[in-house]
Amino acid sequence: MTSSENRPHRSKARTTLTMLTSIFILSVGCDESLEALEQENNEELSVVSTLEAQESELRRRRDRRAPPRQPVVEDPIVEDPVVEDPVVEDPVVEDPVVEDPVVEDPVVEDPVVEDPVVEDPVVEDPVSYSDPRIQEVLDLPSSPHQYSIQGASDHFLNEAAIVDNTPIDNLDDDHRATLGRVLFYDPALSQNQTVSCSSCHQQERGFSDPQRLSEGFAEELTGRHSMSLINVRYYPSGAMFWDERALTLEHQVLGPIQDSVEMGLTLDELVAELQENDYYQPLFTLAFGDPQISSERVSLALSNFVRSIVSHDSPYDAGLSSNGGNPARPFTNFTPEENRGKQLFFAPVQNGGAGCAGCHLAPPRVGPGAPRPTSIFFVNGAANIGLTDGRGDTEDLGVGAVTGRPQDNGKFKAPSLRQVGLTAPYMHDGSLTTLRDVINHYSDGVQAHPNLDPRLRQGRGGAPQRLNLSEADKRALEAFLHTLTDESVSDDLRFSNPFRE
Repeated sequence: MTSSENRPHRSKARTTLTMLTSIFILSVGCDESLEALEQENNEELSVVSTLEAQESELRRRRDRRAPPRQPVVEDPIVEDPVVEDPVVEDPVVEDPVVEDPVVEDPVVEDPVVEDPVVEDPVVEDPVSYSDPRIQEVLDLPSSPHQYSIQGASDHFLNEAAIVDNTPIDNLDDDHRATLGRVLFYDPALSQNQTVSCSSCHQQERGFSDPQRLSEGFAEELTGRHSMSLINVRYYPSGAMFWDERALTLEHQVLGPIQDSVEMGLTLDELVAELQENDYYQPLFTLAFGDPQISSERVSLALSNFVRSIVSHDSPYDAGLSSNGGNPARPFTNFTPEENRGKQLFFAPVQNGGAGCAGCHLAPPRVGPGAPRPTSIFFVNGAANIGLTDGRGDTEDLGVGAVTGRPQDNGKFKAPSLRQVGLTAPYMHDGSLTTLRDVINHYSDGVQAHPNLDPRLRQGRGGAPQRLNLSEADKRALEAFLHTLTDESVSDDLRFSNPFRE
């Protein structure tokens, strides 16, 4: 063994010896003398020194005998470079330190809950016609009358539908008509509470006035005769008054109330007067849903009632229905005289008739194929019928006073011929007292007014026509006109005075 190979063994021996010594001292814990221990240690060290000297001598002798060594050149070992993947450490991302906000619990005080004061609801009795405020003054049924047309023939209804002037916002309504009926008969609508609408439009007189001129609230006379209200809903244009100054019935019904001669109230005074009467509050509620009183509502209610006054069940209507709607054939329910009068009424002058139907049953629309009415009996528009020659200084200009056009002077609206036997006197000024006077006028009394209707002239621009009717034909024509009276209208409870005596 070479000295270099023994060196680690010697080193190990020394280390081992030292450790054994320490272990021995610690484990045995005896009282052996330190000197003996040191001696042994020195002896070991001496042996080691001797071995080292021998090794050194052997190395020297070997070096003298051996030839010099050629250095051994070994091929260099080229190792592939170890390329280590770079250690990519994930960045240490520290979560931000988010401190929870210090949320202090709110101090919630228990609310002081008081027991609600629950009042018994005030339950109002539903408004009805049994309301004492109504029944104390008015004789009205618990349910309103039905004011829509009942029992009319098809020929009447079909023609009526063409010319009905009822506006969409005031269609037939039983409650409105009932209120309108009360207003129509109430003298509270006049300045001194002495005159009502019914004073000048009497049910038994075809809703007209038997007086030539009507008397107002202060006993002054009106400027014109009171026109019949029968079937006004079927006047084609819807215009009202003799001079057609009101475009609709809704406008017309407020006119007499404000007239200084007729009833003498302003619209504000009218509302205030009605508010003083307890029975109007439930009536307006029934008609409009709430008790508000206004002149507009008065207008709607009055016109709704007036439009309900319809004559459609006369002897003429019965004969027309039984005859298939053909007025030219004799009616079995007519007398010979009445049938003769009907023939005169419908036949044109050139065919030996009086030509009345040419005006009073004129088609509402002019044009080829326009059907000629057989039931409505309205002149289609204002006309001048030659009551005067137009030369008088005080002449009533009629429509001309409204339009300002000279060609309209002396033109007047004509009422329906239905109920005509009850509505005397006749014409806008009440100047013709009886039906016979009217017939006589058309027979040979028409005057040559510049604006005379062409249908009353002998040819275009000619002199006034002369029918020269015989006495028998006059009586026959008068008899026929009476067949246009619907007797049921005169005593219909729906149109009568509702006030208790």
